[in-house]
Formats: sequence, C-alpha cells, structure tokens
Amino acid sequence: MGVVWSSILVAWIVKTAILRYGGGGTYQRTRPFFIGLIMGQFAVAGLWLVIDAFTGTIGNVVPVLY
Repeated sequence: MGVVWSSILVAWIVKTAILRYGGGGTYQRTRPFFIGLIMGQFAVAGLWLVIDAFTGTIGNVVPVLY
C-alpha cells in the first residue's frame, strides 16, 4: 500500500474534479480514456514479458515513478 497510495489519491482527486465540474455525462465520456491508460500499462508489461522470454533475460520492467 505504501507504493500505491499516491496513485489512488491522484485518481480520486481527478474523479472528484471531473464529477464536480463536468457532471455525470463527462465522467461517463472520460472513463474509456482512463481504462485505456490502465490497459496500455498491462499491454506494455506483457510486451516486456514476451521480450524477456525470447531473450532469456529477466528484470525488464516498465519504469514506475515512485
């Protein structure tokens, strides 16, 4: 939890701002964008796993800012 709390806080603040200033309709329209960000992160991590499998190396990961 110590690593993830800042991401959760930022997501909560962004969601609150979208709902407060844009309303429910804007929130519904922006959801695919944020889901796309999450899916993109998984896709890149999966790509690194495939590269690791072919090259025989380990430890290639997507850099995460802490």
